[in-house]
Amino acid sequence: MFSEENEKKIIETGLYKHDPDVKLRGTLYKNDLYWCCNWTFRPSKMKDDTWRMQDTYWCGSGLSIELTDENFNEFSLIFDFNDVKEISNPQDYDNSDLYLVSIDSGGYQFAKHFIKRDAKPSQEKMIGKCKEEIHSCERELERLKDNLQELEAGTHWKLQ
Repeated sequence: MFSEENEKKIIETGLYKHDPDVKLRGTLYKNDLYWCCNWTFRPSKMKDDTWRMQDTYWCGSGLSIELTDENFNEFSLIFDFNDVKEISNPQDYDNSDLYLVSIDSGGYQFAKHFIKRDAKPSQEKMIGKCKEEIHSCERELERLKDNLQELEAGTHWKLQ
C-alpha cells in the first residue's frame, strides 16, 4: 500500500537513486546488477493509480518497482530535472554544482553531466585550466626549440 502522505512527497520531475539490490533484480543478474540497469529512477503514475519507479536505462521498459510505504524511503532524490541543465563542459564548474548520472543505455560509461540552473562557471577552475594550457604550450615550445637547435647543429636523431 502507498499512502497519500508519501504520494505527496513524490517529485514527478525528479531523478531518484536506489542502491543495487539483487532482491529487486533477481538472481539472473546477481553477478552484475548494473547489466541494463542504472539504478536511477523516474517516478510514474500508472493507469491503475499505483506509482512505480522506472529505471532510466530503458526509458521506462526495464526495471520497474512499485512504490509502497515500505520501500518509499529506499529511493533518494538526486535532483529535480526542472532545477538542472545538461552540460558538456563540467570542468568549468565547482563540484558542488555538478551531478554525474546515468540516465539512459549509456550507463555509467557514458554518464551525463548536469549542473544546477543557477550555477556559474568557476573562475578558479577556469584560471587553473588556462594555466595548465599555458604550461603545456611552454613545454611544447621548449621541445621545439631543442629540436631546432639539434637540427641546425646536425645532431638531431633523424639526421643520423
